[in-house]
Amino acid sequence: IALQTSLIDLYGKSGNVKMAEKIFNDMNNRDVTVYGALMNCYNLNELPHQSIELYKTMKQQSVVTYILVINACAQLGIKTVLKRIHEQISKQYVDHDLMLQNSLIQAYCKCGDVETAEKIFSSISKRDIITYCAMINGYGLNGCGAEAVDLFYKMKIEAKIIPDQQAYVCVLNACSHSALVGQAKSIFKSIENKDEKVYTAMVDTLARAHLFDEAQQLIDEYEQQQGNKSYIPMYMASLSDATNNQNSLKTQEIYDKICSIQNADNHTLVAASGLSTNSAHSNDQKLTKIRQQLAGMKRLVGVSLTTVNGQIFQFKAHDRRHPLSDKIYEELDKMAKELKQDGYECDERCKFT
Repeated sequence: IALQTSLIDLYGKSGNVKMAEKIFNDMNNRDVTVYGALMNCYNLNELPHQSIELYKTMKQQSVVTYILVINACAQLGIKTVLKRIHEQISKQYVDHDLMLQNSLIQAYCKCGDVETAEKIFSSISKRDIITYCAMINGYGLNGCGAEAVDLFYKMKIEAKIIPDQQAYVCVLNACSHSALVGQAKSIFKSIENKDEKVYTAMVDTLARAHLFDEAQQLIDEYEQQQGNKSYIPMYMASLSDATNNQNSLKTQEIYDKICSIQNADNHTLVAASGLSTNSAHSNDQKLTKIRQQLAGMKRLVGVSLTTVNGQIFQFKAHDRRHPLSDKIYEELDKMAKELKQDGYECDERCKFT
């Protein structure tokens, strides 16, 4: 069992879900660890629905499988599913296992239920840095930047917990989403040792506030410290914000910079071109060649999920598997016409092939 479980874990981490499932299905005796390995495989490969369905077939549970199914619920972002599973978990685990409580905080925040997350947070007597980061990040995800900053300082001053790089990233992201530039600058300045993720979070904060020159100064500062080595996510964050702000000149400038970086892979370049609002690069020979190289590669199809009367449905673009597809598309066409009548125009700036 140990060898087969390790193989399921290995195939899951390498993205080969079918092989992981085959090994699982060929096993006669499966314990809770085997189920957990396949659930983790599904979660890693963004298949939360399958993880939840597998959880439902289990006769015995453990803290690990509870955490895995909660993480699957967080990926789904559907509160009703999360709440139903939360109610099934033994009170003994919910009240006394910190890892489980931390996962619940993260999941409820990702489902938009900050109030329940706060109740769980308040019920924990001995919180660790992960607990605080979960709540700080949850506030940020839901546009509660001021609450995130307040909790960050409470963690430092009242709980006397020293922030790590992840904690700084969480609070800076919260500031970014709530346009709290002043607070972000103050926190960033107080950090003695900053890694690339902290710099990226601050770059995003400045770029979202249209402070592109300051963002670039920060990127230059980081690259100077690293011997002129570029960190592409910083530029991608700045590019995304420039695109959202419809700043075509800045978008083109950042895009050109990304194209000049030697360690930028082909997927990054195509993604960057898709974000760019300026069409000046559309006939770029280098980009055209890259697109041709990627054209033959297998693409992952994005899948969306929703719940109707407690049942989970998943669908993708142009999907017609549902028995009521004709009626569904009729309703979609009706909604599209009503939106156009009200003046809505589809933003296709980020649409690329």
